[in-house]
Amino acid sequence: GENLQFRIDVTDANSLLSSSYFSLEAGDVDNYAPTGPDGYGYYAYDSRDGFYQNCPTYEWIEIDPQEGGSGEVRELGDDRSFTIENFIGFKYYGNISDSITICTNGWISMQPTWETYFRNWTIPSALGGYGAIMPFWDDLVGPYLPGSTEDRYDMRICYYHDIANHRLIIEWNECVNREDNVSVEKFEIVLYDQEHYGTATGDGIIQFNYQTVSNIDFDANYATVGIENFQQNDGLLYTFADIYPASASELQNEFSIKFTTDPPVYSIAAQPIAEFSVEDESGTVPYTVKFSNDTTPMYYFNTYNWDFGDGSTSEEYEPEHTFDEVGEYTVMLTVTNSEGTDTITKEAYIEVLPPMPPVADFTVESIAGFAPFEVMFINNTTPEDGDNEYDWDFGDEETSSSENPTHIYEQPGVYTVSLTATNSAGVDEMIKENYIIAIDSDEIWPGDTNSDGIVDEGDILPIGFYLHELGAPREEVSFSWQSNVYPLGWNNAVAPFADCNGDGEVDIADVLGICLNWNQTHSTTTYFSGEDELEEYRENFQQLYDALNNNGTELLLKNHIAELYGFPIVVASYQSMLGKNYPNPFNPTTSISYSIAESGKTELTIFNIKGQLVNTLIKEIKQPGNFEVIWNGKDESGRKASSGLYFYRLKNNNKTIDTKKMLLLK
Repeated sequence: GENLQFRIDVTDANSLLSSSYFSLEAGDVDNYAPTGPDGYGYYAYDSRDGFYQNCPTYEWIEIDPQEGGSGEVRELGDDRSFTIENFIGFKYYGNISDSITICTNGWISMQPTWETYFRNWTIPSALGGYGAIMPFWDDLVGPYLPGSTEDRYDMRICYYHDIANHRLIIEWNECVNREDNVSVEKFEIVLYDQEHYGTATGDGIIQFNYQTVSNIDFDANYATVGIENFQQNDGLLYTFADIYPASASELQNEFSIKFTTDPPVYSIAAQPIAEFSVEDESGTVPYTVKFSNDTTPMYYFNTYNWDFGDGSTSEEYEPEHTFDEVGEYTVMLTVTNSEGTDTITKEAYIEVLPPMPPVADFTVESIAGFAPFEVMFINNTTPEDGDNEYDWDFGDEETSSSENPTHIYEQPGVYTVSLTATNSAGVDEMIKENYIIAIDSDEIWPGDTNSDGIVDEGDILPIGFYLHELGAPREEVSFSWQSNVYPLGWNNAVAPFADCNGDGEVDIADVLGICLNWNQTHSTTTYFSGEDELEEYRENFQQLYDALNNNGTELLLKNHIAELYGFPIVVASYQSMLGKNYPNPFNPTTSISYSIAESGKTELTIFNIKGQLVNTLIKEIKQPGNFEVIWNGKDESGRKASSGLYFYRLKNNNKTIDTKKMLLLK
């Protein structure tokens, strides 16, 4: 069967009054036939159109980096869109545009637009993007944060220019249907470059892939699926309001729809030729194998029977099976359709080997930080697919059996970490001595001239050694000085660190800085290789201390002092809070102040009284501190916001700090 397109022209004696388009089904039409064509010549072939050469093969192409893909990601809230380059010069309804607009609500437009239509309509329609491609046009949102019915995660909209395969892929991930705020919608568009994938008209091929789909929005016409031309007077509708043409199959998981201008070519049913393959025919026990079905022709009505040679069977198209015993296994596949049956047997095809003993290995993202210091351990033990068990010793009397644990070092110190990996074939241990360094503070007290972490008698040594050295004084910062800018004019590179009071001269007055800050501690930058060297160092300090107390004699003792740059003397303590905007009411701009206590993802967003997002002022990683941002009274598209009440909300690490209101008056 086929859908035939008709146009009725209504005229009077003088001119054309109106035109209407409609289609009629000719012949026997069922959901194993393609849908279309539209007025331009596009057909839609879905996964069940197995009798036709253009029947698409479902193959999910993951491009989200969060799940191992290589695409670019936009994390977007409700009703958002953005525009990208038409990387492949994709031709659509005879036109090639420079850019493509992607909307969170499950559609793209081949003509750039700032619109974000969330209310879906039929095809064709004057509502929606121009030259729109709609894999799942519906009101989509991000899932709720755990325990919340207000705050949501952002949706992850990804795109990837696959240069090697001459295609552009656009993926909607972490989206849910607003109808129930639970049903996951994960789908993608694949645009194929017409220069490498030819069609009857020279236009590009479009394929929709649905990994997970739930067409449930019964309150608002369900979803719209299809394509539409730039004039919005022609298109090919696959479904709207949960109504399908007789030739279309219902949307379902692991399902594809291909749009092309190639007309239907019917394939006569033939007896199947069974074939299969695997990526690797051998592995260690327990060995999990994914079987690829290479049977031809690949009809939807084929039935498959697998025998894995270990007493297990399957009727799946491409099953995954785990072999739990060492040995060689003969695998058999039998394929049956209306034209006959074929069986292929591969003797001793899968070889399952005894397990290999583990080789323990691990790394961390950062080996040093201020206590309490959180460390994420990355387990690189091989083999990865065995029955490995893990025992971690973090060196602070804490342990873990997790594969990739996260541990917090509460106390300052240098810690040795060990990992013991065990499986049925053996045990291996990796020990990293003095691997993690938890520093006690980032404060620096004037007077710690030898940088050993404490202001005490040992700090008198550098004063005596560099007595009467001259140079530029330090700049004052607030009520104290800091050594983040190296003072000029000193003959000796380390002498300035003995200048406790920062006046440009090492003299007896610098002892006062030691006295004022006696026994103050901070992070030490001096490390000793053994107790003997440490004791000798202390004895030298004591000798100079005694000498200065007696007659100020200068002892020429060599002292190595680490150079420190960029550490503040006093570290401010911040509290996460959102300040009042000023002025309020305002026109046209207002200033918003805020503070962050913990480093991490920080968001400052503005909403209107309906709860709709107006603008995102801040969305980035922030370190602790006080900040200020100006809102110019415009939305994210640069349009002036209307007068009225607005809310601004501060979030840090996905936690809402506070929400306040402000009034825009014009």
